Amino acid sequence: MPDHRFVAAYGYQGRVTAAVSFNNAKWLDHYRQLIETAAPFPPPCPTPDEPADAKPVPVDFPSPKLLAQGATVVVTGHDPAERRVTAAWQHHQ
Repeated sequence: MPDHRFVAAYGYQGRVTAAVSFNNAKWLDHYRQLIETAAPFPPPCPTPDEPADAKPVPVDFPSPKLLAQGATVVVTGHDPAERRVTAAWQHHQ
């Protein structure tokens, strides 16, 4: 059975800013340290299970306004310990 797991690191302006994992949480502490120290992106993380052709892939995030469409509260911010909440007022007819 193939392994269904991965870890993805995200960068902004040449620094590691986020990481996400699916069935591979053992790497999250490593990426937490990279995020906290504003390590360069892409991070040099040679591992035995890293694909040989691994390279950064640009992402295209939709506009926050599109993501908030229909929402009543939008949580924003870059620090996981800090929450910034914006009310998304809706006009009902």
